[in-house]
Amino acid sequence: MDLENKKRFPIKIGPKEVIDVLKNSLKKKGYKNIDIKKQAIYLKITPYLFCFYDILKNNNSFEHIRGQIAINLVNNSINEKVIELFKYAKPKIYEELNVPKTEKTNIIIKKPVIKEECAEQSIIKYLISKYLTEKNTISLSGIETIYVPNWKTELNTKEIKNIKIKLDAIEGKVNDLDKIIDRKKTNKELFSEMLEDLKDPKNIGTYTINFFKEIIFGIIWMIKKVYTNFSIIIWIIAVTLIIYVLFL
Repeated sequence: MDLENKKRFPIKIGPKEVIDVLKNSLKKKGYKNIDIKKQAIYLKITPYLFCFYDILKNNNSFEHIRGQIAINLVNNSINEKVIELFKYAKPKIYEELNVPKTEKTNIIIKKPVIKEECAEQSIIKYLISKYLTEKNTISLSGIETIYVPNWKTELNTKEIKNIKIKLDAIEGKVNDLDKIIDRKKTNKELFSEMLEDLKDPKNIGTYTINFFKEIIFGIIWMIKKVYTNFSIIIWIIAVTLIIYVLFL
């Protein structure tokens, strides 16, 4: 399937940028040496039905609710976040895919599976549930199909097992990162980082101050515990002395 005469969002990010963005995102989660190959990245272009909605509720007081919404025409799922893409680009009809020609990119263009009438009904049902209203209070307008490009890959390493990641090709925002658990640094890594920091003279003073702070806090904590449990400590000492005298 081609996209001739089909409106879509532009592809602003290429495979190289995708790898850089993913690696930086994974670093923030604690994964520094994740190898992401270009061959594992592919472009998926999916049709969405976009529309505006107006809801006129007239219960105890008149209320007018207005917004924009989208629904995936492949799996019939509502997606309100995809609306944010309009902040970064305007969809239009493009003659070419404008993917970098130097890159061998696997491109998957999905065909609409859900008919427009069914998609509209799904949107209405969603709005009824969300705003606790009735069907006759809802009107849809500006209905059109727009194709949305996303870069996708699957991470499968020793530390990350079979996690599918999606990155929109317009803004470069990574989705599904919440599926990846933050990696905790090992004691060896923490020690190495400390040694690296100590190479800077400015950090030596900071580490020294923090070291003595922890010692002082420890001493204060011990004094507080002794003071709080003073009577118990006296009894323990007394019992110990009695036992010592009796069995001397």
